[in-house]
Amino acid sequence: MQTLLIVEDEKNQRMLYRMELEEVGYRVLETGDAWDALRVVREARPDLVVFDLHMRGRDNIQLLRAIKEADRSIPVVIYTGYALCEDDLRCGLADAYIVKSSNLGPLKQAIMEALERRVGDLRPSRADTRQRPTEWLPTRYQMTGLPLFEG
Repeated sequence: MQTLLIVEDEKNQRMLYRMELEEVGYRVLETGDAWDALRVVREARPDLVVFDLHMRGRDNIQLLRAIKEADRSIPVVIYTGYALCEDDLRCGLADAYIVKSSNLGPLKQAIMEALERRVGDLRPSRADTRQRPTEWLPTRYQMTGLPLFEG
């Protein structure tokens, strides 16, 4: 099960995100404090971080930088009510930028796509075949061309 960290200062919003994302199968951690999020990233190592760019008047571009410095492989989705990143190159560190709405479909889609890209990035290239984990090696059925399931 993949773990998401939700960073949102509005308690009701966090609760809504948690319910919606748990319903589709994610484990959800949450915090209402931007800098507590950095501690959670370092300790819990979530698979993805979703955060509001502006929480109680604070510009969280510094948090975005700090998360990426802690672990560049963790995708970050900015989910905010402000269309600020359209002209702000600093937001380029984020893997996705979604403007908040009552429809959480675009957020769920951005999360799914960012996690899929991360999985692809973590898989070794052909040059790394000697170091491949066994789950990425073909099974004997795949090597022989026999079907995996009879039906």
